[in-house]
Amino acid sequence: MRDQPRGADSRQLNATLSFYESLGFENRGAPPEEWDYLIVGREGIELHFIGPSAGPRGAGSCFLYVDDADALYAEWQTGAAASARIDPPTDEDYGMRSYTLFDRTRTTFAWGRLSDRPSSRLLREGMRPEARARPLPGSPDVDRNVGPSR
Repeated sequence: MRDQPRGADSRQLNATLSFYESLGFENRGAPPEEWDYLIVGREGIELHFIGPSAGPRGAGSCFLYVDDADALYAEWQTGAAASARIDPPTDEDYGMRSYTLFDRTRTTFAWGRLSDRPSSRLLREGMRPEARARPLPGSPDVDRNVGPSR
């Protein structure tokens, strides 16, 4: 079995690059045509996209934490309004304040932070240890209070 490349699908990497540059991202890799792959970044966030040589792939989605979802949403209204759908920030029942960007690659990116609502208290204080995501064994970031996966 061949390893499937990781990243969001993009049929036009140069158009994807232009779109994310309009949102303040920069190309952090080789020119897209060199490897049929694109890495864009902004501050501490990197997004990876795979071109058509990887074959047919479905749309993807991911959630990215940001310090101020409202400020980023407001900034992106001018940059992305013409070529993407951006839903306004909302306070979710599970304690997050987030908005969703539906980009030209058919990928859905949700951007958010903990909300100021009382329901987010559980998230701020931490989930049950068994519900926390666990790093891979041997990772230097292992939380010694969680214990091994079962």
